[in-house]
Amino acid sequence: MNTTGQLTIDRRAWDAPELTATTEHDKIQLLDAVLAEPDDSEVHLLVEPPADRKVTWDGTPVGGRGVMVFGYRDGWGAISAQVPHPYRHEYIELVTFALDHEDKLAIPYDSDIPWFFPPTAVIPLPEARAALITFATTMLLDPVVAWQPQANITWDEPEPQVSRRSLYSGPARHWPAG
Repeated sequence: MNTTGQLTIDRRAWDAPELTATTEHDKIQLLDAVLAEPDDSEVHLLVEPPADRKVTWDGTPVGGRGVMVFGYRDGWGAISAQVPHPYRHEYIELVTFALDHEDKLAIPYDSDIPWFFPPTAVIPLPEARAALITFATTMLLDPVVAWQPQANITWDEPEPQVSRRSLYSGPARHWPAG
């Protein structure tokens, strides 16, 4: 059930225009099309609330667009979410959480710096896809996916090591073991 406004996807590594969708069916197709294309950069997903959810009972604007920054490669993904607080004029910032974080690919968070999601944020791509679809169609976080407060993670991880196996157009990056 689609309960959100327009979905916009901005692929940072491509010089392509932003992609948009409004119906639930179109949002799912757009996300699947994005995930089917290899990308070595982060992707920004923006979800507008429907017009009737943009104001409170007294007419003051509350919340705003929901934002997810995600990366994916070789069957793995990671997501950072900025979700409008339901009652305050602020955002809740969360990141996916995985207990098993051994030998995970480094997933880009901000390719300009470069920063990568920490291994504790890397989850199987089907779980990441489900979380993206839930957010795009309801502006809620998927309850099946575990989330951790963004303030609790360390972005300043060691530089990923280059492995021998190639991925897409270049070498895959892995976090150092241990």
